[in-house]
This record gives sequence, C-alpha cells and structure tokens, in this order.
Amino acid sequence: MDVNSVTNWNVPLVWEGTFDPIVIDAIYKRMEPRIAVVVFAVGKYTRFLKGFLESGEKHFLVDFRVTYYIFTDNEQDVPKEIDLGEGGAISVINVPSANRWQDVVLGRMKWATFAIDKQIRSKSDYLFMMDIDSIFYNHVGAESLSRLSAVLHRGYYKNTSREAFPYERRPKSRAYIPPGEGDYYDTAAVWGGYVEDMYKLVKYCYEQSEEDAKNNIEAVWQEESHLNKFLLYNKPTKVLSPEYLWSNYDEKPADIRVIRISQLVKNYKDVRPNHGQSERVVDEVGEEGASVKTICVKMEVEVEVEEEEPQTAASYAVVCWGCAGTERDRKRLNRLVRRASSVLDGPLDSIGVVGERRLLAMLTSIMDNTPHLPHETVGALTSSFSGRLLQPSSRTER
Repeated sequence: MDVNSVTNWNVPLVWEGTFDPIVIDAIYKRMEPRIAVVVFAVGKYTRFLKGFLESGEKHFLVDFRVTYYIFTDNEQDVPKEIDLGEGGAISVINVPSANRWQDVVLGRMKWATFAIDKQIRSKSDYLFMMDIDSIFYNHVGAESLSRLSAVLHRGYYKNTSREAFPYERRPKSRAYIPPGEGDYYDTAAVWGGYVEDMYKLVKYCYEQSEEDAKNNIEAVWQEESHLNKFLLYNKPTKVLSPEYLWSNYDEKPADIRVIRISQLVKNYKDVRPNHGQSERVVDEVGEEGASVKTICVKMEVEVEVEEEEPQTAASYAVVCWGCAGTERDRKRLNRLVRRASSVLDGPLDSIGVVGERRLLAMLTSIMDNTPHLPHETVGALTSSFSGRLLQPSSRTER
C-alpha cells in the first residue's frame, strides 16, 4: 500500500491494512477501558442523533463499554429506544441554545471542559470528541485508541504543502501558526485520547478561544485552529487516516480503501442557527495576514465553510453565488478578489473562472452518477465530436 504508515515523529499513521482488528481489539478488551463519546446536538442537529447512535453501536468499539454524552438544548428530541451494547449508556447534558452556529462550535469547548472536569473524567479512561452530523459505515476499533489520537483532514492529507494548510495566519490570534511550520492539518470533527489528556486539550482550546475573544478576534476555523496549534507543539501519539472522517460530499479516492466515519450531506441554512450565515468581523480586509475567510465574511457571504476547501477567496464566494447573481454582485466580488490578491501576495482567480470550474465539477459529478435524474438529458445534449454541451433546440429541452 503506497501510503505512509509512520509519521515523521515515529508514531503510527493508521490505514486499512496496517493493523489486525481482531488482535488489537482483543488486547484492549482485556483492559476493560471505559470510553466516553462527547457530541453536541444543539437546535435542529438533534435530527442526526438516531443515525449516529445506531451506526455507532454497529461499528464503533463494539463490545467495549461506551457512554455517549449528548450535549443538547432539546432533551426531548434525544432518541429513547437505542439498542445499546452491554455496559453502554447515554447521558444527556443540557446546554443553552445559541443564536450563531459559530457560538455552537466555540461553546463546545466551554461546556465540554466543565463536563469533563465535573462529570466525565471520573467515569472514563478514553474520550472522543465527535461531530453529531456523522455516521459510521465500517469498523472503528481499538486501533483508534492512544494517549492522543488525531485524524487527518480529508482535504489536506495529500499533495498539500504546509503553506496551503488553512492554519490561522493572523499573529493577533492565539491560534497563529507561522509560515513554514506545520506537519499535518487535522480535523476537529473526530479526535480522542486518554481522558486526562483530552481534558487538557479541550480546556486549552476553550481558554485560547476566550483569549481571542478578549482581543476581538475569532480563529479562522474556531476550535479546529486552536487544536492544530496545540498538536503542532504537542505531537499526537497516533494519527488516524482520513478513513476515520470522510465526507458524503466527496467521492472515495483509490487510496481510501474503506470509509469508517463520514460527514453527512446537509442543508446548512436549515440546520444551523442564523441560517448558516457568517457574521461581520472586525478585521480590516487590508490587514496584513487577514484570512481569506475574513475577507469574504465582510461581504456577508453565506459560507458553507466546513464542506469547501478554502483555496481562494473566490471559491468561498462561489459557494453561495456561483456564476449567478447580478453583474453588480460579480463586480463587487471581483474587486474583493483583487484586494485579497494584494493581501495574500499572489493572484487569485476571478469569480467567473471559479464559478465555471465549480459548474464543471457539478456536471462531472452528475455524469459519474448514472441514477442522477438529469443524466440522460445531459448525455443527449453532449456532442459526440467535441464532448461539449450543445445548446437546447427548444424551450422544452431547457
């Protein structure tokens, strides 16, 4: 298998085929570890609880003692009839509602810090932080356990230079990572380890976020930015491949032999507070080191940031507007892109170029998915000579 199975600091990098699941599960079961899983299901995110819990019971540390700690503002929506394994349990922890999805993300560290300290640490040996809008598809066993286990982000695990990692690059933030530094980019959607080490890390993310708030700044990827800062200088003892957190938005590439956990496709405007909108931030567009996200947020673009790879300012804007929108909108965004180019010291593609690229990717996705409803129509309108789409000859074809 043509993948690295050891990091440059000589700890395991776990892929399918690098371990024997039967042997490693048997070794850990003798120790009878107590596993805590912390998830947040605030607002409409309770709709994902049933799928997460049921699939977890089929695939996640089966025959281990697993307790799911569900933080929610809607206790009545927590499923009551989940068939848990022996020693399994569900514990509901009530938390306040939030008006912004950013507050939900940042609040996770606050409420998890308090709960781990007062309730969880005395009852658990290992703890995992996971996103509730995920589902288990295949075995996740004791190979995932270590003092501190990180998961490679699916968008940046190959063919990505450290300069392209979406680290926090503004020195004003406590999550700041200088250019030229970094090993990997890890996701904050799945991470775990010894409960005491996780408590230290969760508390760190919470406290650093609070320090940023005092300085009127919010890390570009909230707690994920602080997580990556911590892991850069406090190396994880095991790194899990993107098998352990993929996305249903993306096709499975050849080097991903099995998808174990995957994020679900969802409508952010529907499930998130403030309809998934990003907020205005205090940073000036021209501030040295200002993030691409910040630049576009100032335009009040509704950014589905978690499912997009932040390669350019234009790619953010196209998430919402694509090639559509008024000519005035496109001119405003292209002016913004040009300003972003000067901040980032490099040329960025225009809205039109990025929009066409996205549309081509969407059409390719349709063509690769034969059950897709428009597939026959698109195929019928494709020139057998050039491969290009022909103009429909009548209104009905449109």
